[in-house]
Amino acid sequence: MPPTSEAVPVAAPAVDARAAGSHLRRAGALALVLFSTGHFCADMYSGALGALQPLLVKRFGMTLAGAGVLGGMLVFSSSVMQPAYGYLSDRMRTRLFAALGPAVAGLFISSLGLAPGYGWLLLMVALGGAGIAAFHPQAAARAIAGVERNRAGAMAVFISSGTLGYALGPTVFSLISGRFGLRGMWWAAIPGLAISALLLALLPDAPAPARGRAPLLRPNHHHPGPAGLSPIDRLVAERVGQLVLGPRDVGGAPARKTRQASLRLGVERDQLGILDPPATADLFHDQL
Repeated sequence: MPPTSEAVPVAAPAVDARAAGSHLRRAGALALVLFSTGHFCADMYSGALGALQPLLVKRFGMTLAGAGVLGGMLVFSSSVMQPAYGYLSDRMRTRLFAALGPAVAGLFISSLGLAPGYGWLLLMVALGGAGIAAFHPQAAARAIAGVERNRAGAMAVFISSGTLGYALGPTVFSLISGRFGLRGMWWAAIPGLAISALLLALLPDAPAPARGRAPLLRPNHHHPGPAGLSPIDRLVAERVGQLVLGPRDVGGAPARKTRQASLRLGVERDQLGILDPPATADLFHDQL
């Protein structure tokens, strides 16, 4: 019997799509705040060396050339090496690059006064710069992944947070070194350690990239729904205003749009950096 062109109404899902969208927006805002704070701390350590160089030159008896090599080492390890850390972040799919970056930068940059000699000083600057470089590519990629609107403004917040940290770094380290001396600068590592602890607690590992055009939302095979759509796909369809699919539309424009919307929501949820996508999908399926 040939299929009819009449549309089949889709039952309203039990999960409120607006509530799910609101939850995604709140989680996206939290991710932006955490990454922006981490960016502030990482760049604050990047700007610290300018304030510390006069003190380090005096203590270690460095020449101007030695001080220049020290600054060049920080620039190389914290900026030039960022593409390498971005590549490793994409290959290894771990949250540790962004999560541990501020802590590593804070520990080594704040401990420069404890270095026993110039060679150790160079090594500590290089390691501190590595923490700065490791943070930036992954944080920039995930900071606005959960933001649906005003994404350019959200990215501006992320970038400006780092610029503000870089601008305040010399002042912060001048005040701390003036009060506690070079050996007491380890107090400045506390902000980096704190934000790294928060990122480790709230940030899941980066999701594996989707292969081909497979949907990122797992289908519910127990309740396939009309026209081969699972309830979670119907939820996505309702979100974008496509509530009805007819049998003849399978593979047609409406079905393609629904799959694209499903893929879009899956990308938002997978790249969010705060939610656990499989657990969230299970929650949706259990309630549908």
